[in-house]
Amino acid sequence: MECFVFPSEEALIVALRSGAVPPELHRLPAALTRQPDGALELTPAAAVPAAIRAELSRLGVAMRPPSAPGARLSCWAEAVLPSAVSTTDARLPLVLFTAQDGAALLALCSELLRLGCDRQELRLLPAGSPAHALVRVLDPPWFAVSRAVDRLGGLRVFAPTSTDQLFTELGSTHPLERSLAPPAHEVLLVTAEGAFWRVPDGAFHELDSLIEPAGLDGVSVREPTPELPRLTVKVRLARAAKPEPATLFVVPEGAARVEALVRSLPETQVESLLFAVTKQAVLLLARPGRDASLGGLPGEPYARVLELPNLYAPHGTTVEPPLRRDRLRTWLAADPELLVWLEPTPDGFARRALQESAFRPLTEWVDYVVDGAAAELTAWARSALFELQSFRGADLVPAAPERALPPRAAP
Repeated sequence: MECFVFPSEEALIVALRSGAVPPELHRLPAALTRQPDGALELTPAAAVPAAIRAELSRLGVAMRPPSAPGARLSCWAEAVLPSAVSTTDARLPLVLFTAQDGAALLALCSELLRLGCDRQELRLLPAGSPAHALVRVLDPPWFAVSRAVDRLGGLRVFAPTSTDQLFTELGSTHPLERSLAPPAHEVLLVTAEGAFWRVPDGAFHELDSLIEPAGLDGVSVREPTPELPRLTVKVRLARAAKPEPATLFVVPEGAARVEALVRSLPETQVESLLFAVTKQAVLLLARPGRDASLGGLPGEPYARVLELPNLYAPHGTTVEPPLRRDRLRTWLAADPELLVWLEPTPDGFARRALQESAFRPLTEWVDYVVDGAAAELTAWARSALFELQSFRGADLVPAAPERALPPRAAP
């Protein structure tokens, strides 16, 4: 049988792309012999019609008996070698690994899992296939890809082209990859050397479905206890990270310190305070919205806890553990009619409370009076006048000296 002699690979590419060789012919097997001058001897496995032979002859393709037995190809396009491309900027949302044996497959899957890649799908190939297994991976780690690019550990890696049935080895591209159309029942892998690996199409299995745990005992079911144990957590005072301003002052000394306070406190500030009196202390409470100028008030300062309106803790402290506002209200200040303050004790704190209705404006406790001895003081002031002795004033300005007359002239 005669062979077709193409002057170069470029001539074969032109013949296939131009349609001079129809797909039903160039998809059939052929034999290839490469000549030292770069020419290609292509021997078809089937007879070529006269019209196609004439068209190829017009394109400069010679026909003669083959010079030597050629290498078997699965199709005419396999005679064209791939060209190398860079993999530095390659975007790899999906790749296809091939493993030459079971050890390489196990090492690859384990390494991918170690690198956090669990989106793997596995397919074992039948005997006689060019590889032992295929592993399809989404978003593969570059470390594993780079090892397969270098073909370490019996691995290779392929990237998809325009169709999901055609893959080229990473780092290479085939000049005819856009015109290659594998049959529907197979997947075509084009290696960097130009070999066409044809793999029958088949289903992939997720790696998770193939993993079975080993060495696990049966489940031991435990019976729950009828009553759940209660956990005791001690509530305590602790330093607050962001102290709230003090608005409550507990004055244990009672009225004496408050009386000394109002003697020097401006009336406007007195009007901003409420007070309540107990047997143990006097309580001063800032009216809502008037707590901006409470510095210098006597007693122990207290601040609101988590902005609860009726719960106070020593200034600069808060309640720990940090509980929700509704739980704090339920546990410590459930009655909205009571004002509760947490008084520190050696063991933690004690809750003290007073009816909020007991608070009155501080101005109701202060009477401003005029000193009753004002009249006597005025009479005394008038009697304490100094009486001066009679005296005569002298003129202290010196008199001007008399001016001397000039001598009279002689007649």
